[in-house]
Amino acid sequence: MQEIVFRGIFLQTFRQFGDTFAIMITAVVNGLCYYDITYLPFVVCCTAVLGLFTIRTGSVFTAISMSICAHITNFVLSYIVLYDLPYAKIAEVIICTVIVGVSLVMYSKLTSFGDWTFNIENDNSFMTMSKRVKSFIATNSIAVWIAAILVTMFVCARII
Repeated sequence: MQEIVFRGIFLQTFRQFGDTFAIMITAVVNGLCYYDITYLPFVVCCTAVLGLFTIRTGSVFTAISMSICAHITNFVLSYIVLYDLPYAKIAEVIICTVIVGVSLVMYSKLTSFGDWTFNIENDNSFMTMSKRVKSFIATNSIAVWIAAILVTMFVCARII
C-alpha cells in the first residue's frame, strides 16, 4: 500500500514540478511517516532510490518488488542477529556481499542496454526550484495532500 500511495500517486502527481523535486518531496514525506526518527535518513535514501527506479522503469511494480525484497532481507538479517545463530556474523557478511554483487551486476546490465542511467537532469521542467516550490504551495490540492500525510503519519506512528 505504501508504494502505491507514495510512488504511484504522490510521485506521479508531483512530477509536474520536475522529477527531482517529485522524488525528493515524496522521499522526505515518506520518511516522516516512520515513528523512529533515527530511521529517517535511511528511509529517505531508500525511498529516493525507489522513486528513481519507478520513474526510470515507468512502473510502480518495480518499487513494490524492490520493497518486498528489502523487507524479506531485513527480516532474515534481523532473525540471524536476534537469535544469535551459529556463524551469524559470517552469514550476515555473506548475505550483504551477495546483495552488493547482485546490485552491481543488475546495474551494469541495465546501463548496457542503452539509455538507462541515474541521470535525471532532463526532467522536462523549465521552472527554477523556487518557482517549483511556490507552485507546489499554491496548488489547490495541497491542503488535501497535507491532510492525507497527517492521517498517514498518525496511522504509521502507532499511537495507542
